[in-house]
Amino acid sequence: MARTAHKSCRALPEHESIACTKKAQGESPYCASHGREYAKRTGEYKALSAETERLNPGTLTAEEILRLDSVGANKASKIYGRYCAALSKEMELRTAHHVRFFGGLDVGHAQWLEHLSKEHKKASAVLDRLKSRRRHALSRTRMVPESAPAGTYGVQLQFWDPPAESGFDIDLVVAIPCILVLALMAWMLPRGAWSFLWDCTKSAGRSIMPPGP
Repeated sequence: MARTAHKSCRALPEHESIACTKKAQGESPYCASHGREYAKRTGEYKALSAETERLNPGTLTAEEILRLDSVGANKASKIYGRYCAALSKEMELRTAHHVRFFGGLDVGHAQWLEHLSKEHKKASAVLDRLKSRRRHALSRTRMVPESAPAGTYGVQLQFWDPPAESGFDIDLVVAIPCILVLALMAWMLPRGAWSFLWDCTKSAGRSIMPPGP
């Protein structure tokens, strides 16, 4: 009676280029240890596939992104970042799984990986726009604080206002520069010019003075 040749395990051991030489178990194409590993890894990538689908945030249009402030753009960036990471991980696990246990990718799995790759590309493009929007919104926030009056366009003129409790006399801030300017003019102008200016000042004063009773 002829002996039936046993089937060898078809799994490709990790970091090896030659398939396992152990006997396959029953109807399974794998030996006992690789059969258990196959079941475990299949469950892992299917669970990750369900998680990826759960994390799918859909799409954001360019108009919707432009309406986001820095906080909203940052929150959306985290959501899309998690989705992109999950897509990358699923593609990695699926590829490794099928190469190891099937010797390569069949048509169905190749098509699914292509679908995941397209999803990753679209989500990554949205993520890049969200990051750019966040940077732009933050730069505008720094230019125009929330307390800035409308219409300042990020340019604020700030004047020094000494605190009342300091006891600093604000009149000195005006008087001292005026005294210095007058002293400089007195030194530079000839004596005749001063007489002319004084006459002009008196004439101007008389012209604006109200008439007496």
